[in-house]
Amino acid sequence: MKASLSSQKAKPGDTIRLDVFSAVHGKDGKIVIPAHATLTGTITQASAFHGVDHPAILAFAVQRADWKGGQGTLDVAVFGVLAISDFRKPGFAATGPKDEYEMAQPLRGATNQGEKVEDVDAATLRHEPVLDIVDNRTLNWVPGTPMSTITPVRLVELKLSTDPAVRTYFIAEKSDVELPREFLVGLLNGMRVVQ
Repeated sequence: MKASLSSQKAKPGDTIRLDVFSAVHGKDGKIVIPAHATLTGTITQASAFHGVDHPAILAFAVQRADWKGGQGTLDVAVFGVLAISDFRKPGFAATGPKDEYEMAQPLRGATNQGEKVEDVDAATLRHEPVLDIVDNRTLNWVPGTPMSTITPVRLVELKLSTDPAVRTYFIAEKSDVELPREFLVGLLNGMRVVQ
């Protein structure tokens, strides 16, 4: 995403922009949307956290793709999240302890059945109606040491919605939904929710 999103600040109808992380290929293998194309979408649902009985909700959809020499109309909902890869861009090198810490402890999506989405390992809603989005980071962790003893903290969930206008949404039951600009989401064109 080109800017961070928050359920506290977002309003339905707000415009959002995303950068295409990996080129999108058609069934014939040809590129239909190149890497670094700009996606434009809108917030479809947003409500701030107001206690246990009123969790935070945030949803968005993408309607357009633009790149040098081309453009396309889309009907895209969030379908998955980053699972195994981290947020580093190709050629990125740590410049200090903070960068190394952020680089080595990515935010992850948790699922029993992940899949490759254009060569990116992702947790998707293909096999289950809910994805936990967890943070493996801990203040006591030292880069280079095993992470097997760390208990992931659930930040938000990605869920299927019965509302056809929303389709999928992020929900947080203890705070606002906060999606950092580095967050990678898997998008599915023409997604329909089938109950």
